[in-house]
Amino acid sequence: RTEAVYFRHPSCSPTDDDLAPLRVDDHGGVATFTDRFRYLGSILDCSLSDEPEVVHRVQAASVAFAQLKRTILRTDLGNKPLPARTRGNIYNSLVLGILVYGCESWVLDEKLRAKLEAFHNRCVRAMCGAIRTRARLLHGGHSSLRTHLGIPSMERLLSTRKLRWQVTWRG
Repeated sequence: RTEAVYFRHPSCSPTDDDLAPLRVDDHGGVATFTDRFRYLGSILDCSLSDEPEVVHRVQAASVAFAQLKRTILRTDLGNKPLPARTRGNIYNSLVLGILVYGCESWVLDEKLRAKLEAFHNRCVRAMCGAIRTRARLLHGGHSSLRTHLGIPSMERLLSTRKLRWQVTWRG
């Protein structure tokens, strides 16, 4: 099955002919059109926005973090709490890896950056046992909590990954 995304011009609506299945070979091969599809684990959308991909990444990272909290970070069954740096390393490896997969090609506006930052801050507070309204007063803010865990800010993480990707391609 072959799918293609129809990228419509912002001022035009597609006609039925534009979206009709397209015959691609003499053996009955047909390409159908869709508004979005997955390619190498990323979502490509006809709006050319990275919002569907960011929303999907936040949802996937939320599931991973919830599972992490239910298993490794759980202390109510007599488990000793892990050291802060260890919790930060596990979060960095598992959850942040899922969250920022493919971020090197994202074009983020303030709304999408805020969505990523909000998720990151929620996880940091949860790992430190800080309540949102009191995080600034008692713990010195999110920056202090991230330092305690040994994890970077979302801005630094995104910048580092994009820069590393550019250096790799320039050779």
